[in-house]
Amino acid sequence: MLIEAMSRNPSIQAAKGQVRAANFDKEGARWQYFPTPSIGVEQSSSESKLANNLTSFARLQQPIWTGGKLDAQLDRTTAQELVSLSALDEQRLNLVLNWIGLWGEVQGAEWRISAYRESERQHLEYVQKVTRRANEGQSAASDVQLSQFRLSSVQADLTQAMSQKQIALSKLKRIWGDTWPDNVNIEGPDVQSRVVEWTPVSPQEWIEAVYKSHPSIRKAHATEQLLAADLKVAKSKAYPDIYLRAEITDGNISGTNRLMYLGMSSSLGAGLSTFSGISAAQTKLDTAKDELEILKRSLADQIQLDIEAVAMQSRRIESIESSLIESEKYLESSERQFASGRKNWQELMNTARERSSTLVQLADSKTQVWIAMQRLTVQSRGVDAYLGVLKARE
Repeated sequence: MLIEAMSRNPSIQAAKGQVRAANFDKEGARWQYFPTPSIGVEQSSSESKLANNLTSFARLQQPIWTGGKLDAQLDRTTAQELVSLSALDEQRLNLVLNWIGLWGEVQGAEWRISAYRESERQHLEYVQKVTRRANEGQSAASDVQLSQFRLSSVQADLTQAMSQKQIALSKLKRIWGDTWPDNVNIEGPDVQSRVVEWTPVSPQEWIEAVYKSHPSIRKAHATEQLLAADLKVAKSKAYPDIYLRAEITDGNISGTNRLMYLGMSSSLGAGLSTFSGISAAQTKLDTAKDELEILKRSLADQIQLDIEAVAMQSRRIESIESSLIESEKYLESSERQFASGRKNWQELMNTARERSSTLVQLADSKTQVWIAMQRLTVQSRGVDAYLGVLKARE
């Protein structure tokens, strides 16, 4: 599904168009090394009986030395192509991360729905039980009211969880951009549950892996290359162009002429604007290096948060699962104590509510672990590797 959604996403299609445009620009920069043909017709305002005032010409000009202008332009278009490719990968990564977040919301809501359904079943049993006891005169009417209130509260939470699931699914459908496939199983809580098992590696290893594969890092490096090429272009403007030109003219008093020129031209711009342009290009390049460092620190913080989320929530899951076993035993014990008169109905209902709350906490922790693991996987391995694993699982 994710692969198909990616193939039809408009942002990704637009990024692919930018890549194609950058490729054409690069091809055009290569052609600048070749001769430039030109033809034309000129008409003089002066009239002469000896010469035709209409002159035609054909020229072919070949650059010999440009002070690095042609190389700089080729470097610039090559860097621009890398920027476009990185931007495409960045769009793909953003789509995958968005998809992961929404699937996490769907899974989390499904886990909460499962917890609330179990709690609803249990509270329904309690309502029926206390109603029978009240009819027999063994329980007070307030116990029935308390049971019904707790049941209504659980059902309200269940409705909210179902609504959250539908909202997340609606967002997924918008990403999909077409009719939702009928064969997609969205009910089970284990949809794409794990791509890789968690391995105890150091945070620095995760961060280094992200630095190697993250498209934003590649885009920042490509932007540096682009600005370095801009600096070369700015510096090359201070040098003249030397060229060789072959020319044929026809129509003047001398008839047809075939000439060869070795020429030089230079354009420094207004005043000292060329040197100001060099300074501006150098400043932009220095700024890009600082922005790369800022980006690395931001990514490192994000990865650190995901690592801590997996570690902390995994430990929390173990504790919650252990406490659930004990809470089940305690609830059974509380039911027996209520039957024997050693506990009142409110104490039993409080015990049931605590168990329901624990089940919801377990669902939330499992959701956080799932999302963090997927985020770490796709950012450290790359989108293609992540999609390859998902495709193999289907």
